[in-house]
Amino acid sequence: LPPLVFIPNAFTPEGLNPIFRPILNDFDPTDYDFTIFDRWGQVIYRTNSPEEGWNGKITFSNKMANTGTYLYMLTFKDGDGIEIIKRGHVTLLK
Repeated sequence: LPPLVFIPNAFTPEGLNPIFRPILNDFDPTDYDFTIFDRWGQVIYRTNSPEEGWNGKITFSNKMANTGTYLYMLTFKDGDGIEIIKRGHVTLLK
């Protein structure tokens, strides 16, 4: 059975859902990579911890990202060690 993966399609950094992160079950937490890109493909956030999520701040400038659509890529291994890659977009709302 593949792991269950829930990835929201929008979040509001200063609102009810302030952190954007995938919710997973049955996966290997040691092989986890979650990356957010801006529209030009620049990495603006990355974590290897499934407990952490994006709060809307751009890592290298520590400034809040603008309202808009951002791309994400999630890479992890399921309970059997098979790599799974999920790509999509999320809307940052203010």
